[in-house]
Amino acid sequence: MNAEGHLFVSGVFNILFICIMYLLGINVFQMGILFPILLIFGIFSLLPDIDHSKSKISGLLQIAMVLVIIYSLITFFLASKYFNLVFALLAVIVLKIHSGYAEDSYDHRKFPHTITFSLISC
Repeated sequence: MNAEGHLFVSGVFNILFICIMYLLGINVFQMGILFPILLIFGIFSLLPDIDHSKSKISGLLQIAMVLVIIYSLITFFLASKYFNLVFALLAVIVLKIHSGYAEDSYDHRKFPHTITFSLISC
């Protein structure tokens, strides 16, 4: 299943989840939690493809880690906070692990496609 398929299934579950909440008397439209719910469902629907290096979620992970590295280094040089070097190092480690783990083939169905990964990520 590609990203669009994951997002379609997530959209169906979003609608079902919002309807169930509305039937329980929780109006997500008035509470201001609709956007966070949609964002969380979207991220978690794409998360199983994180082991494919050309997936959308892998690209977002790489962009996020590069931004963490840049922000941490700028903060370190401006404020001399040595703890930010730890964040930059952790971001580099995450990028290295991801590049070693992610595959380019469509036979990439490994741990992120298991129920165990779903439970851990939730």
